[in-house]
Amino acid sequence: MRTAAILAMLTVFACGSALAGPLATDPNAWSYKGTTWCGSVSVESAAGELKADVDYCVYWWTDYPGTDYTPTPGEFVYAYQVYVTGTAPVMKFSVGMLESNEANNIGDDPGLGQAGGHAPDASFFTGAAPTLDAANWEWLDANPLETHSDGLVYSSINAPLWWVGTVHNSGQAASDYVPSPSDLIPEPGMMGLLVLGFVAAVRRRRR
Repeated sequence: MRTAAILAMLTVFACGSALAGPLATDPNAWSYKGTTWCGSVSVESAAGELKADVDYCVYWWTDYPGTDYTPTPGEFVYAYQVYVTGTAPVMKFSVGMLESNEANNIGDDPGLGQAGGHAPDASFFTGAAPTLDAANWEWLDANPLETHSDGLVYSSINAPLWWVGTVHNSGQAASDYVPSPSDLIPEPGMMGLLVLGFVAAVRRRRR
């Protein structure tokens, strides 16, 4: 499974970025060993009617800049924003997950990314914890996503790898790789850096 995720990561780097919104270039994004975990991908169905740009960003919880979502303390926040660029609306966005991903606390945040987004009608995980199958956000048939979504968010203690994100409607689907929680809890050196960042953030808030 990890080998597949590494191959997926190389594919993402080869594809380049879509026309990015604010989420994809957020300076608050988590960086580690030369990788900054934010960006954007463009997806298109085989029929060509369903097209979207998917911005993504991973934050350490103390660096999360949104206003209407409370991250799980001591965890990463995985965030996405979907922009419809084709003639067909989007009715669902799903992010697949690797084993033992420990994902939790799914929702949306209108205060993250580009303002004026369309809130999903439902946000939910599929599968049984700690190995959830996917994070999902849905828009009803009578209320599909035709512009751009709110920030779509969840938390996990596990560090990111690349896995498949998919936009759907009633007859089409389009996918590319986006960050998703791995089955790896951060290594001790990484956790030490995160703790130092947390202490610094607390000190700044006390001043």
